[in-house]
Amino acid sequence: MSSDLSVTRRTKGDELRTAQPLKSAARYLSRKAIAPSPVQVIFGRSFHFTSFEFVPQFASVDSSTLQKNGGCPVQSENPYAAPEQISPIPQIVQDAGKLQIASQGKRFLNFILDSVVTQIVSGMAGLALGVAYGISRAAQGAPITPEDEAMLQIVGMLVGFAVSIVYFVFTEALFQRSFAKFLTGTMVVREDGGRPSFGQILGRTLCRFIPFEPFSFFGGQGFPVGWHDSISGTRVISTR
Repeated sequence: MSSDLSVTRRTKGDELRTAQPLKSAARYLSRKAIAPSPVQVIFGRSFHFTSFEFVPQFASVDSSTLQKNGGCPVQSENPYAAPEQISPIPQIVQDAGKLQIASQGKRFLNFILDSVVTQIVSGMAGLALGVAYGISRAAQGAPITPEDEAMLQIVGMLVGFAVSIVYFVFTEALFQRSFAKFLTGTMVVREDGGRPSFGQILGRTLCRFIPFEPFSFFGGQGFPVGWHDSISGTRVISTR
C-alpha cells in the first residue's frame, strides 16, 4: 500500500515538473506573439508560430463588413503606416457681418485727403493746359476771348473728373487703397471680405460723382456705408 502511494506521488511530482517548462514556454510564446516584430511593421500583419510555419492573422470582422468587401477578410490596420489622404486646408471666407467697417472719422479724413490730392493734380494739369493754350493763341496773334475762357473752364472740369477717375481706379484696383487710405489704415474689400474686381472699383469710382453722395455717409451709428460702397458691393474696412 505504501509503495503504491509513493509511486503515485512520484508520478504526480513528475507531471508537475514536466508542466512547469511547458507553462513557461507558453508564456514566452504569448509575449512573442504580442510584441510587434520588424516583419509585422513592414507587412502590417501579425504572425504566430505553429509547427515552425508563419500563419497570418486577420482582424475579426462582422458579416456586414465581409459583405461590403466581397466576403474577403480585412487585414488589421498598420499603426505605423502613413495616412492615405491628407484633408485639404479649409478656405476661410470672411463674413460681411464680421468686417471691421471703417469709422466715420476715418472716412471723413479719407475724403479730405483724397480731395486735396485730386485738386492739386487737377490744378496742375489744368494750369499746364491753360498755359499751352495761351501760348498757342499768342503765337497766332489772337487774343483770348470770353468764349475761350468758358471753354477752358469746361476743359478744366473734365480734367478734374478724369484725374479723379484715374486716381481712384489706379490706386484702389492695384493696392485696394488710395493715398489717404494708406495713411488712415483702411482698405477697400468686397462685401464678403475678398478682393474687389476691376468692375467694382470702376463702379464705386463713378458713383462718387452722384449729386449729394457725400451726405450718404451720415448715419450708420458711426460706421457708415456710403452710396458708392453699397451700389458697387464694396466696403471700406480698418486694417489697424
